[in-house]
Parts: sequence; structure tokens; C-alpha cells
Amino acid sequence: MQVVMGAGDEMTVRFAVPEKKLPEGWVRDFILYNIGWDKDADLNTVQGQQVEPLPFRDMKAYPYEPEQSFPDTPQHRQYLKEYQTRHQPRPSFRTEIRDWKSAR
Repeated sequence: MQVVMGAGDEMTVRFAVPEKKLPEGWVRDFILYNIGWDKDADLNTVQGQQVEPLPFRDMKAYPYEPEQSFPDTPQHRQYLKEYQTRHQPRPSFRTEIRDWKSAR
């Protein structure tokens, strides 16, 4: 599942411990394999002030061309409805800078 995080966010991953006992002297290690996509909020980043368009594995470029879009499936629509619900307001510092520049 894709996780969308903002600056300062934290994520906790929980999983079941396997029931099978390890042989004497063995230890169990876990590897978290992830594929990350970093979209900073720099003012020079195309669409850097919003989450969408979400990246996906088969995209040819980012932002993707008009003929390409995030796969629209019932599972993805449910994911958006259930998890992509947070509104993060524009940082006031950027607004102050913009307003200061336009007032000059």
C-alpha cells in the first residue's frame, strides 16, 4: 500500500511474529523493502504544493502525460476515501513571503 507522508510525519509498521521457534543460537532479522518517491514542497517543484498526481510504478514520466493516469480501480478509490483524507494547510511562512513580495 502506498503511504503519503508530510514533513515530520512518522510511520509505525506492525507485523505478526512467526510462530515457529528458531533453532538454538539463531536470531531472526527482518528486512523492510520499500520503493520511495520523494516529492519535495519546493516552490520550483512542479505541483510540489499538493499530493496529487500520485506516482505509480508504470508511469513514463512525472508529472505524467495527459494520456497516462493513475490506475483507476475500486481498490484505489476505496484507498483514497479511507486514507487520503488529511488536509495540510499551506505553511504561513510561504504565504507571508508571497504577500510581502506582491505588496512591494
